[in-house]
Amino acid sequence: MNPEKHARMIALMVDMAEGDQTAVFPFIENFGADIAAMIRGQLRSYGRLDLARNPDELTGLVHSAAFEILNRAGSWDPAGAPPWVWAANAIRSAVAREIGHALTDLDDATFDEASIGAGRGGGDVLDLDELALRDPRFGLFREAVALGTSPRDRDVAEQYLIQQALGDPSPSHTVAVEFDLSAANVRQIVCRVRRRIRQLQADDDRYRDLALSNWLAA
Repeated sequence: MNPEKHARMIALMVDMAEGDQTAVFPFIENFGADIAAMIRGQLRSYGRLDLARNPDELTGLVHSAAFEILNRAGSWDPAGAPPWVWAANAIRSAVAREIGHALTDLDDATFDEASIGAGRGGGDVLDLDELALRDPRFGLFREAVALGTSPRDRDVAEQYLIQQALGDPSPSHTVAVEFDLSAANVRQIVCRVRRRIRQLQADDDRYRDLALSNWLAA
């Protein structure tokens, strides 16, 4: 990496470490190609050449990877490996969740075994209003999703979350069928919702304690 690019990388990582979440976007612009190259390798190892060759799918996964780096920016050592190499394990896990090669565990206090088990049988579904009453944080989460989000995007994000809770190995594909979208569109919507909620967390103390890593893994 040339010195100018390396200096830019350090500056953006410092900005993210100091709480500037918007720095993730120029980080993607500058280093998205490097992240994408690593993700393509992972997708090939899974035999998912269809995703590796799909620009929309790859863009969504690069954004998810960048947010993994953002969440850990404060621990990165500028003298060590590039951020996408340093955070490779977290990025691999995020990609696996996205494409259905691993399940995402949700908060046990919110989605207990009884409610998840009921959702898997007999056509029952999770009652989000009931969950919001059981755990005020989930109610706050739903409020955050609704702020600045179109009704369709809100519904897509919530249905994505439900499918994860029910153990769907590929929630983006399931939700895509329901809303007549592509799986890539679903992931992009979820990514936008995540960005919006993170911005709310930065701007409003009420939203800073949301356990988003458990409730809305990209």
